[in-house]
Amino acid sequence: MSNSLAKKRRANLPPPPMPMPAPAPNPSPSNLNQPPAIGRPMTLPQVLSILEKRLSILEKSKDMEETTSIMATTPASIMNDSLKETLDEYETRFDMLAEQINYIKDTLMKLQTFTMEVNQTLLLERREAENNSVHFSSLIEEKEVKVEDDEE
Repeated sequence: MSNSLAKKRRANLPPPPMPMPAPAPNPSPSNLNQPPAIGRPMTLPQVLSILEKRLSILEKSKDMEETTSIMATTPASIMNDSLKETLDEYETRFDMLAEQINYIKDTLMKLQTFTMEVNQTLLLERREAENNSVHFSSLIEEKEVKVEDDEE
């Protein structure tokens, strides 16, 4: 993170000055706060004053970011009325949807239960029919055997 901040700070620096053959003027207290002319090297006090200004600007922007983040995390009692109304409306809609989903779920459960009961009933009837047909076919076979025995 400190690398990214350092890169940002460096990105805001002016391009490095090009050395010129002209002699640099002696720094005086009046021209320390002014940026140097293009093409002239900066003196140490000028560099330090520019860095100090940039740091103060960064600190102010950081303070502003912290202030906005604090404002973003304020409790709901500070929210304005229109936002509260909107949130209440969303909450009402959410509750209504939750009730409808529960109703649909209950209806599907009842439908599934009914279907399972019908399938069970059909299965039992089929087993009874198969048992009756097996029993009936065994009775027919017994009678056929008796008839054949009687014929002999």
